[in-house]
Amino acid sequence: MNQDPFNNSNSGFTENLNNGKHLEQVTHSDPEVELPPKSVEDVRAVNRSLKRLYLILLTVGIALGAVISVGVVTLLNRFELTAPPTQVDDTVE
Repeated sequence: MNQDPFNNSNSGFTENLNNGKHLEQVTHSDPEVELPPKSVEDVRAVNRSLKRLYLILLTVGIALGAVISVGVVTLLNRFELTAPPTQVDDTVE
């Protein structure tokens, strides 16, 4: 029970990882793990789609923020919360 915590040679944990295979053997020897190479056109199409999605989300976020800020300012003005507070006289007679 007095094993060195930094010595992994006899731990048994590393033997069970990936069914005893090293990471290089898992990624290079298994045919179902390898993916077919993508063409340059596919990568460019995905890049354009992601840029378009980013711009759409950015535009929607800015528009939503503008609408909410106008609503907050309108509510603050309606309930007269933008005026300075009234001064209270604390003199005791």
